[in-house]
Amino acid sequence: MLITPDKFEIINQEFFESLIQNGIEENLHLDYKEKVDLNNAEIAKDISSFANKDGGNIIYGIKEFNQKPTKITPIQEKGVRERIDQIALNGIDPSLNIRIKPVDVDVDGVKGQIFVISIPKKYPRIHQAKKRKKYYQRTEFTTSAMSNSEIELAFNLAHESNEKFKKFRDDRIFKIKKNRTYILLQNSSKIIILLIPMSSADPSINLNLEPYISDPYKIDPINCSLGRFVKRNINGLLCTCGQTKKNIISYVQVYRNGIIESVDNDLIKPTLIEDQEFEILYLDYIEREIITAVQNYVNVLKDLNVGLPIQISLFIVNVKGYYIDLTRFKKLLFLRLSKSSLIEREDITLPDVIIDTYDVNVEKILKPGFDIVWNACGQKESLNYDDHGNFIH
Repeated sequence: MLITPDKFEIINQEFFESLIQNGIEENLHLDYKEKVDLNNAEIAKDISSFANKDGGNIIYGIKEFNQKPTKITPIQEKGVRERIDQIALNGIDPSLNIRIKPVDVDVDGVKGQIFVISIPKKYPRIHQAKKRKKYYQRTEFTTSAMSNSEIELAFNLAHESNEKFKKFRDDRIFKIKKNRTYILLQNSSKIIILLIPMSSADPSINLNLEPYISDPYKIDPINCSLGRFVKRNINGLLCTCGQTKKNIISYVQVYRNGIIESVDNDLIKPTLIEDQEFEILYLDYIEREIITAVQNYVNVLKDLNVGLPIQISLFIVNVKGYYIDLTRFKKLLFLRLSKSSLIEREDITLPDVIIDTYDVNVEKILKPGFDIVWNACGQKESLNYDDHGNFIH
């Protein structure tokens, strides 16, 4: 049993009572604690052990015997949630973003709270309990210190995984630019989005993608307002967008290991105005569509319970000579310039973004990359954001 943050709303006192009645015992993903330990180092040890293994839950406020829950012991201390959160952020290296759910309980007139901690799997990274300077891992019923060989293996795996991710990303970009894609695309200019979960390096991962066969809107290609066509292929699931199956403007490939590859071939193309072609980059619309697509794909990976962290890579290819029509932006209405400088490079690579929580503000994390596109057009930053860094819808 794994209590993920999306299930927090269903947790109440009856839920905990059912755990006791059904004898749900501790396991690789679950640990009961009668009280919150006074020793911060002990809490850091327990939390980091779950992150270093397979993720899971610690439930503070339930007594156990022989690994089975026996009764609810309401916690009445103040500031428990804040304390645990600070331990995860400052007592563990690298820090962890965990989710904490306090639940009010009343047992025979004794009122208090139970705290459910949701700890994500952080494959392939490992986390040290800072005060004890040790790495721990969760086993079936206990927490144990990792041996030197286990630590070395974990670090080697992290390095190998990073190299594997880079090789995969570079290979996919090369093939897409050469139009060696999952579907034939007509235009040379493309927007490419790659979401690569670190857990995808695990060869045993084989996600169930069947629900998206009947509900393809969840894996929409970028800027898809036309027909959607979904099919299974050797790598997972392919969703294409176009007027017909032969006239495709964008696609999404969802791999069985959690990688998502999305390519658009329609948002960047010459604009025909009075029989004359202009290479205008409509960034007001493009940025909005990219934000929508990335948010959708993050939601898909969350629904599939894919392990964190996730690397997001964006590329805009074959855009040399394009420019921004500045008259479309209210901020510059009174300036003399009607268009930006021309882009001098064929391709623009936006900086990779790493997310280690599903509660992420996609608009804000993509802004630094969008700013670089505007820089390529001679502008200071994206004009699609206000002075506080919020996207203007």
